[in-house]
Amino acid sequence: MTSTQRWPEKGWALLQLLLVSSFSQTEELVCRRRGDPENPQLSKDGDILLGGIFALHSKWRNRQDAYMHKPLPLQCISLNFRGFQYAQAMLFAIEEINNSTDLLPGISLGYKIYDSCVMIARGVRVALALANGNELVYAPSDAPCTRPAQVQTIMAGTSSSSSIGISNVIGTFHIPLISSIATCACLSDKTKYPSFLRTIPSDYYQSRALAQLVKYFGWTWVGAIKTDNDYGNNGMATFTETAQQLGICLEYSVAFFRTDPPDKIQKIVDVIKASTSRVIVTFLSPTELYLVIQEMSHRNMTGYQWVGSEGWIFDFETAAMDRHHILDGAIGLSIPKAHVSGMREFMLDVKPLNSSSHELFTEFWETLFSCKFRQSKSSAGNHRECTGHEDVTGLQNSFTDMSLMPLFYNVYKGVYAVAHALHSILSCNKTCNNKMQLDPFTILQHIRKIRFKTKEGDEVYFNENGDPAAKYEIINWQPTENGIVDFVTVGVYDTSLPADKQFNLQNKSLFWTQNSQEVPLSVCSEKCPPGTRKVLQKGKPVCCYDCLRCAEGEISNITDSITCVRCDHEFWSNERRDTCVKKEAEFLSYEEIMGTLLTAASLFGTCMTAVVAFTFFRYRQTPVVRANNSELSFLLLFSLALCFLCSLTFIGRPSEWSCMLRHAAFGITFVVCISCVLGKTIVVLMAFRATLPGSNVMKWFGPAQQKLSVLGFTLIQVLICILWLTISPPFPFKNFQNFKDKIILECALGSAVGFWAVLGYIGLLAMLCFILAFLARKLPDNFNEAKFITFSMLIFCAVWITFIPAYVSSPGKFSVAVEIFAILASTFGLLICIFIPKCYIILLKPEKNTKKNMMGKGVPNTGEPERLVETPGGEVFRKIFHCIPGEAGDMESEWVMFKASIAEATFRRCGEKVVSACCGGNLRTHCWTPVVREAVKLKRISRQSQGEESVQFGSLSIASLLLADDDVLLASSDRNPQETLGWFAEHEAARMRVSASNSEAMVLCQKSADFSLWVENSMTSTQRWPEKGWALLQLLLVASFSQTEELVCRRRGDPENPQLSKDGDILLGGIFSLHSKWKNRQDAYMHKPLPLQCISLNFRGFQYAQAMLFAIEEINNSTDLLPGISLGYKIYDSCVMIARGVRVALALANGNDLVYAPSDAPCTRPAQVQAILGGPSSSSCMAISSVIGPFHIPLISHLGTCACLSDKTKYPSFLRTIPSDYYQSRALAQLVKYFGWTWVGTIRTNNDYGNNGMATFTETAQQLGICVEYSVSVFRTDPPDKIRKLVDVIKASTSKVIVTFLSPPDLYLIIQEMSHRNLTGYQWVGTEGWIFDSKTAAMDRHHILDGATGLSIPKAHVSGMKEFMLDVKPLNSSSHELFTEFWETLFSCKFKQSKSSAGNQRECTGNEDVTGVKNSFTDMSLMPLFYNVYKGVYAVAHALHSILSCNKTCNNNMQLDPIMILQHIREVRFKTKEGDEVYFNENGDPEAKYEIINWQPTENGIVDFVTVGVYDTSLPADKQLNLQNTSLIWAQNSQEVPLSVCSEKCPPGTRKVLQKGKPVCCYDCLRCAEGEISNATDSITCVRCDPDFWSNERRDACVKKEAEFLSYEEIMGALLTAASLFGTCMTAVVAFIFFRYRQTPVVRANNSELSFLLLFSLTLCFLCSLTFIGRPSEWSCMLRHTAFGITFVLCISCVLGKTIVVLMAFRATLPGSNVMKWFGPVQQKLSVLGFTLVQVLICILWLTISPPFPFKNFQKFKDKIILECALGSAVGFWAVLGYIGLLAMLCFILAFLARKLPDNFNEAKFITFSMLIFCAVWITFIPAYVSSPGKFSVAVEIFAILASSFGLLICIFIPRCYIILLKPEKNTKKNMMGKGAPK
Repeated sequence: MTSTQRWPEKGWALLQLLLVSSFSQTEELVCRRRGDPENPQLSKDGDILLGGIFALHSKWRNRQDAYMHKPLPLQCISLNFRGFQYAQAMLFAIEEINNSTDLLPGISLGYKIYDSCVMIARGVRVALALANGNELVYAPSDAPCTRPAQVQTIMAGTSSSSSIGISNVIGTFHIPLISSIATCACLSDKTKYPSFLRTIPSDYYQSRALAQLVKYFGWTWVGAIKTDNDYGNNGMATFTETAQQLGICLEYSVAFFRTDPPDKIQKIVDVIKASTSRVIVTFLSPTELYLVIQEMSHRNMTGYQWVGSEGWIFDFETAAMDRHHILDGAIGLSIPKAHVSGMREFMLDVKPLNSSSHELFTEFWETLFSCKFRQSKSSAGNHRECTGHEDVTGLQNSFTDMSLMPLFYNVYKGVYAVAHALHSILSCNKTCNNKMQLDPFTILQHIRKIRFKTKEGDEVYFNENGDPAAKYEIINWQPTENGIVDFVTVGVYDTSLPADKQFNLQNKSLFWTQNSQEVPLSVCSEKCPPGTRKVLQKGKPVCCYDCLRCAEGEISNITDSITCVRCDHEFWSNERRDTCVKKEAEFLSYEEIMGTLLTAASLFGTCMTAVVAFTFFRYRQTPVVRANNSELSFLLLFSLALCFLCSLTFIGRPSEWSCMLRHAAFGITFVVCISCVLGKTIVVLMAFRATLPGSNVMKWFGPAQQKLSVLGFTLIQVLICILWLTISPPFPFKNFQNFKDKIILECALGSAVGFWAVLGYIGLLAMLCFILAFLARKLPDNFNEAKFITFSMLIFCAVWITFIPAYVSSPGKFSVAVEIFAILASTFGLLICIFIPKCYIILLKPEKNTKKNMMGKGVPNTGEPERLVETPGGEVFRKIFHCIPGEAGDMESEWVMFKASIAEATFRRCGEKVVSACCGGNLRTHCWTPVVREAVKLKRISRQSQGEESVQFGSLSIASLLLADDDVLLASSDRNPQETLGWFAEHEAARMRVSASNSEAMVLCQKSADFSLWVENSMTSTQRWPEKGWALLQLLLVASFSQTEELVCRRRGDPENPQLSKDGDILLGGIFSLHSKWKNRQDAYMHKPLPLQCISLNFRGFQYAQAMLFAIEEINNSTDLLPGISLGYKIYDSCVMIARGVRVALALANGNDLVYAPSDAPCTRPAQVQAILGGPSSSSCMAISSVIGPFHIPLISHLGTCACLSDKTKYPSFLRTIPSDYYQSRALAQLVKYFGWTWVGTIRTNNDYGNNGMATFTETAQQLGICVEYSVSVFRTDPPDKIRKLVDVIKASTSKVIVTFLSPPDLYLIIQEMSHRNLTGYQWVGTEGWIFDSKTAAMDRHHILDGATGLSIPKAHVSGMKEFMLDVKPLNSSSHELFTEFWETLFSCKFKQSKSSAGNQRECTGNEDVTGVKNSFTDMSLMPLFYNVYKGVYAVAHALHSILSCNKTCNNNMQLDPIMILQHIREVRFKTKEGDEVYFNENGDPEAKYEIINWQPTENGIVDFVTVGVYDTSLPADKQLNLQNTSLIWAQNSQEVPLSVCSEKCPPGTRKVLQKGKPVCCYDCLRCAEGEISNATDSITCVRCDPDFWSNERRDACVKKEAEFLSYEEIMGALLTAASLFGTCMTAVVAFIFFRYRQTPVVRANNSELSFLLLFSLTLCFLCSLTFIGRPSEWSCMLRHTAFGITFVLCISCVLGKTIVVLMAFRATLPGSNVMKWFGPVQQKLSVLGFTLVQVLICILWLTISPPFPFKNFQKFKDKIILECALGSAVGFWAVLGYIGLLAMLCFILAFLARKLPDNFNEAKFITFSMLIFCAVWITFIPAYVSSPGKFSVAVEIFAILASSFGLLICIFIPRCYIILLKPEKNTKKNMMGKGAPK
C-alpha cells in the first residue's frame, strides 16, 4: 500500500483538528455536512444502535486524480469473505441479545455496518459518519453545533493502523471503539487512545511469547519480516527488544507493504536467500505473507523454519495458498480455539442480508457461487446464471472455513461487553429504563468495569489499558497425507500464570520445515561447549562468535561462557578445560613405587642393622666385638639405625614438624655416625701407637675421651641445628613454579645457610675420617679396621659429592628421593663396609674370632662357638605367641601387641602346660578365662600408650578391642579364642557409629583363624509529525478543499493573510516562525473554533524573514539577474506549529478567494507563488512537502536537516541549503570517537529531526565501537515530571559525555532542571541546532554547557545583510500591526495607540535606535543560517533567470510552471557574491561541510564560539575530520580531555571480557594467560605464542624461549670443561711419566701395554665429556653417547685385563702352572678388542635402528626450550650403559678376589678401590639422571663420567707415580717380587 495506507500514531491529533475544522467551519452558523454522504452497507434499526467497521472488500479502484475536477467517490472492489464473517459474528451476537430475556429485556439493538475497504482514510471517514450521520444541515443557526452520537459503540474488525486512525478521531468524543483484531501494543496507551478497547490480547505479550518460543528451541540467529504498518513495526520492536534480552540476534529485519513494488519484494527474498539463519520470525498479515512465499516459490526456496504471529498462523486461507509447502512445519501463536454454539449456522445463513442490503447481497452471492443474476449490472461472461437457491453447505472456500472462529468469538464478546454495559447503565432487571439519555462517555466507563462470563464459560473483562487477559495457543503446521495442513496445538502461553509457568509446551511430536522430525538449527555460531569461551567476531552481532579453548589453568564450566576463569593456585584445568581439578600434590609418598622401595630399603637397612646389633650383642664377649671399642660399635649401630629411620621422615606429606625433623634428625644422626667412625679410626691409630714401647697414648684417648669426642662433635651439629631452627627453620611449602599442573609439596630450607652448614659439617667430619683411615690402612691386617673405614668413607664421599648436583637439579619429589638415596647409600656403605666383615667372621669363621688371631699371634682352632644363654621361658612364650589366631604378617602392629599381651598373660597364668593345650585347641579349658582377665589389666596399660581415640573409620585397629568395656571383654572369657574374637567383632560392629558422609562401616571378621578387613560402601501528538501519515493528510486536505456541493472551487474555513507581503512580477512564498507560541484553548466542539492566536514574538524568525527580504531586494536591484523582473513575496507565520505550517503552505498555493471559477470552468488555477522558502523544522518541512509535493511547488529549507527529507519518492519538491543530518550524525560519531569517548548518553528532541538524527548517530557509533548508556527524548510540551525523570537518568549514569540532537527550547528545559540540582561536569556534544546559538549560551547562566563542543554550519559573512536586517522600519509599510508588536517587544515599550495596556512600560516614540540594543535580534551568530536563506532565494532567481531566458531583458510572456522551476533549481550551479558555490545533488542536498565549535567562556562570562576544526565530506574519508591545534576548553574549564568510558582501555597484555548483560563497551580486562599475548590495546583475545616463543612478563610480546642447554659460556659448563681438560692433562702427564720410566719394574709389571691403552682410553673418556657440552646437533647427539660407551668399555676392558693378569700371574707362581700361556699379551689384547667390539656392535645397531637426535623439549618448562638429545631408542642407551656396568661389576668381583695377593705385587686392591668408586658413582647417577631436568641431566652425566674417570686414574696410576717419582728405591724387581722385604 502507498503512503496513504500507513498511519503512524503521532499525527492523529492534527488530523482530528483538521477534519473537525473542515466539517465544522462554514460561512453560515449551521452544521453543514461536507462532501458526499456515506451510507452503511448493512443496517438495521433498533432502540440502540451499534456501529461496525469491517473490510467487506479488500481493494479499491485506483484513479489518477489531476485535481481538475471533483474526485468521484471511492469504489471498493474484490469482496472479502473474512470481513463478511466478522460482520456476521456481530449480527449473530446482536440477534442473540435481542432474543434474550435476561440481557437488555425490551431493548432492541440495531446496527450500522460500514465497509472500510482495507483503507485507513476510509475507515476514519466512515467512523465520522457513524458518529454524525448523513444529514446535510442539522441545526438552526441559534442552536449549538452539536448532537448525540448516531451509534453508542463501534465494533471494528480492522487492522491496528486503522484502529489508530479511527480512535484518534473519535476518541475526543469518547465513543467506545472495540476491536477484535487490532493487536498493536501502542493502542494500550490510554493518553492517546482513551476510548479504545479490544477483545484480542496486545502484541506486547505476543512479541515476548514469540521471543521465548524462539529461545526455547535454541534459535539465536533469526531473520525478521514485518508488515510496514503499526501492527508490524510495533510488534517487531517489542520482539526485538525481548530477543536482545534473551540473547537472540536478528541477522536481518525487513519491512514491506502489500502495495510495495515487486522489486522490493524481490530484494527482501534476496536478503533471505543470502542469509545464514534458517528461522524467519514474522509479524505479517496474510496478504503480505502471500507475496513473500509467492516469490520464494518462484525461486524454489524451501527449508526455512517460519515463526508466525496470530495474524496468519491459524488462517486456513494462508495454508491453502501455500501450494509449494514453503510454510510446512511453521510454528507460532494463535488466539485459543473457540466454539460458539449456533454461530457457524448463523454465519452460513446469508439470505437475511438481502433485506439489509440487496446490492451487497447480490455481489456477495455472485462471488460466493461464481455466478451472475440476470438483472446484474455486470456482464455474465462465462459465468452461469444465479438462481438464488444455491446451497452454501456444499462450498469449500474461505467463507465456509471457520478456522478464524477465535476472532469471530472476539467480535461476539465485544458486542456482549457493550450489552452488559448498557444493561448496567439502563438499570435493567425485567425491564430497562428506556428514558435514560445515553452518553458514549458513560458507556465507555461501564464497559471498562464489566466482568461477565459468556455462555461458553469464558470470562470477559478489560484491564486498565482496555486489554483482555493474554492467552495464546502454540500452533504447529503439520501437513497431512492429502496435502491439507492440520493446525495442531502443541502448547500454551498464559500470562495469568507465574512467570516460570507461562510457557508450556506439551509433549507432542512437532513437525518442522520439510517435514523433518528434528528441531532445525539456526545459530550464527554453534554453542561454545564448556572448556571454551566466546570471542565476538568483529563487526558482527553478539551471537556471532568464535569458540576459543580456555588456556591452560583456566576453565569454563557452562555452555556459551564469555570468559574463562583462572583456577585457584591449588587447582588446574582438566583436559577438557571444564573443571578445575585439584592439582596433584606431588610429594614422595609411601604409596608410590619409589616411596615404597625407599621405605623398604630403609626398613631393610634398619632390620639389617638390628640383626648386626643382635649378632654383636650375642657375641659381645668375643674378641672381634670387643676389639676396637665395642661401645662405639653399638653406638655406631644405633646411629646407623637412626640414619636408616630418619630417611622415613623425608617420605610423606611435608608438615611443619616433619620439615624441621627431617633435616635436623638427618644432620644429627649422621654426625653421631661419622663421629663414631671417626672415634673408631682414632682408636685404631691410638691402639697401634700403644703397642710401641713406652707409649701411653691410650690414656689420652680412652673410652671416656672417645665418648666425649662423639658427644662434642654431635653437640656442634646440635647447636647448628638449633640456630637454624630458631632463626629460619625449614617449613612446608607449596611450589607452584616448577610444574604448571602440579603442586610440589616440599620443605623449603628456610635458611639455605643453615642447610649447607649442616651438610658441610658432615662433609668435614667425613673427610677427616677418610684421611685418618687412609693413613691407618697399612696397620697389621688381622687387627686393622681402618681399611674398611677407608672403603666406607670412600663410598660416603663419592655418594655425597654426586648428591650435590643431583639434589640442586632435581625437581620436586625427585630431590627428596635423591637425598634419601644418598642417605641410604652412604648408610649402607658404612654398615656393610664396617660391620659385615665382622659378622662374616663371627658367624662363618668362628675359628678366627680369637684373641690370638686378632693379635695376629695364631690361627684359631676349629670348634663349636659359645652358646647363648636363653631367657627362661622364652621358648614357651614364643610358642604361646604363635598359637594365638592370626599371623603377625597379616595384621597391623597393634594386633602383634595384643598377641604379645595375651601371650604374656597366658604364660604368667598357665606356664608351660598351656603349650600343648593351646596348640591342641583347648586353651579355653585350661586357662583362657584367667588369660582374658589378665588382659583386662594389660588393657589399661595399652590405653595409656595407644590413647582413647585410636579407632579410625576405614580400618579398625586392635586398640578398639583394648578399649572395649571390661564387662564385654570379660563376658567373652567363657569362649575359646576364635569364638571370642568373632563374637567381639559382631558386638563392636553393632556398637560402633558409622560415618554419615561415606556410609562405611569397618568390622573385624574372623575366618579360619585368619583376619581380614571387610569394607561396606556400606513523549504531545499535535506537535509531532511522523513521516508516514503525510500522504493521507494530503489526500484528506485536498479532498476537504475541493469537494463541494456546487461545481465551483470554494475556499474552506477562514482566510489566511500573510504577515509580510509585497507585490511583484513573480511571487515567492516564505514560511517562518515569527512567533514561538500560541494561545491554548479548550475547544468543546460546540461552536466554531476561533482562529489560532500566535503569541511570544520570535526574533530568530524575523531574522530569517529579513534575510529573505535582503536577497529579494538585492536581486530586484540587480541588472545581471532577472533584469526587468521584480520579485514579490508573501511571508506567513507558522507559529512553530506543524498544522499551521501546512495551512499557510496551502494558502500560498491557492490564495484567499472565496469562489474562484464559474461552474463550467475547471477547478484549477496557477499557483500563487513559484517557490516557498522556509520551513521552521524538519517535521514542518515533512508535512509541508507532503502537501505541496503533488503540485511540484519547490520548498527550499534553510533548517530542515532530517536525513529522511532526502527521499525524493516521498518529498519530490523538497530542497535545502543546509546539509543533511546524515552527515552531521556520522561526523558527531567520529568526533566522539576521536576524543576516545566510548560511553555516552544521548538526548534528542522527540520529533523527526531528533529521532532520525539520533538513529543515524547510534548506528554509526555502534560501528565505531561507541556505546550509548541511555537514550532519552524530550519535547518542549512535555510535563515537568518527564523532564525531572530525564535528569534523574543523567544523574544516575556513569557516562560523562552527552550527545544531543536538540532544538534550543528543549535544551533549555534540561539545563534549567540541571541548574536547580547543581548538576555540572558533563561534556556536551551538540548539533548545529544550538551549538553556535548565542541565545542558548546567554540562557546558560549556571555555565552547565561551558566547554561544549559540536558541529555548526561554517561561518559566513554577507556584505550589507546585517545593516539591512537591523533596519526594520520598512516593515511598517508591509504590516503595521506586526511592526508595532515587533517594535514594542524589541524596545520593551508601548505605542500610545497600542491595544494592550502599557502598564509600567515606557511609551514608544518610534525613533529608538536598534544599534544600541543587545538581544537575540541584534545577535548575528546565526549568520550561516541567514546565508542559507539568502542562497535559497538566489537559487530560485537563477532558475527563473534560466527559464525566462534572460540576457539584458527577460521573456515576460512565458507561463511559469512550478515543475519547470523545480527542475531548473535542481540543475542550478552558481557562485554567490561571497564566492561560495551553490548547487544541489540528486537528493536536493548541498555539499556537507561543518565547523567544529568549542564553547570557551571569557573573563566577562560571555561564551566565545571558537572554531577548532572542520569536517568536510568532499575530502577523502581519512581526511574529512580535521582538528586544528587549538587549545580546547572542556567541562568545568578543564584543559584535559574528559574521560567517558564504561571500562578503561585494556592495555596490551590483557584481553577484554564482556560484562554479562551490559553493552560491548563494558568489559573487564583479564591478563593473558602464560604463553599468550595481546599486543594491541583493547584486544578481544589473547594469541598463543608459537611453541618456540613464550610471553614476556607484560604479556604483550612473544619472546623467543630461552634455549637451555649446557654451554661452555655458563659457569657450570666452564667448570666441567675445565675438569675435563684437567683430567686429560693429568692423564697425559701420567702417560708421559710411564713412558719416561717404561723400563722400570713398576711400569713393566702387569702389562705396560694395557696400562698405556688404559691411559689412552681414560684420555678419551675425559675428552668425550666435552661432546655433551654445547648446543645439541645431529652429529653431537650420536657422537656423545657412542663415544662415551665405547671409550668406557675400552677403559673397563683394560682394567679387566689388568685384573685377570694379576690373578694369572699369581697362578703362574705355583709349581707346574702354565696358565700365562692362555692369557698372554696377545690374549689380553684380544680380550680388550673383543669386549670393545661388543659395545661397538651395540652402538652400530642403536645408531642404525633409532639413533639419538636433537630434540626441543617444550614440556618440562613452560618458558624454556630444553635442547637435548633424545635417546631415539631407550633400549639402545640402557644397553650401552648396562654393558659398561656388567664389565665394571665383573672387574670389581675379580679385583676383590685378588685383594689378598702379595702386597708388593698386588694391583688388585687399587682396581677394587677404583671399581668401588666407579660403581658408586654410576649407581647414584641413575636416579639423578632420571630425575634431573634439562641441562642438569647432562651435567649429571658429565659429572659421572669425570668422577669415574678420575677415580680410575687416581686409584690405579697415582700410587705407581708416587713410587716412580717419590719412592724410586721401591721401583726394583726384587721389591716387586717381595724378595727384599726388610725383616
